[in-house]
Amino acid sequence: MTAEAAKAGYGVAFASLEMGSDDVMLRLGAYLSGVHLMDRDVTARPLQEWERGAVSAARDEIAGWNLHVRCQPTSAAQFVDWASSLKASHGVGVVVLDYIGLVTGKARQSAWERIGEASVACKQLALHGVAVVVCAQLNREAENHARPRADHLSGADQIAMDADAVIIP
Repeated sequence: MTAEAAKAGYGVAFASLEMGSDDVMLRLGAYLSGVHLMDRDVTARPLQEWERGAVSAARDEIAGWNLHVRCQPTSAAQFVDWASSLKASHGVGVVVLDYIGLVTGKARQSAWERIGEASVACKQLALHGVAVVVCAQLNREAENHARPRADHLSGADQIAMDADAVIIP
């Protein structure tokens, strides 16, 4: 979604709370170039020369996009401030948070409380004209069902209240 939105000319802010910016850019470049990285350990099986060339060309294209990547621990308030600032300064209209379970919080704040706070913050951002995409993990209950459901999301109650749509691929 990030690549397609940015490629279409939308300003995009992508916050990864589990990958570094090199990994994010490698994955975006691989996606654009058609190089398959899913479940691939590039240390054990490095990219072939043609793959490196294809990913490099794709990364050159990405450099021209209105794409802003943040890869550091972030609280809900910091995330919203960052995204709001990019909306004002660079016309960012799409924000992606990968993933909500890693949003930082106050001391002794439970994961449920952190997720809830981040969900409410993302909803407020969306109410100010920004499309917000939030990635979340499924809880263990999903393992007991043939198909995951929205109530299997970690922090599902708050996410379901705030989300306009929940998509489980």
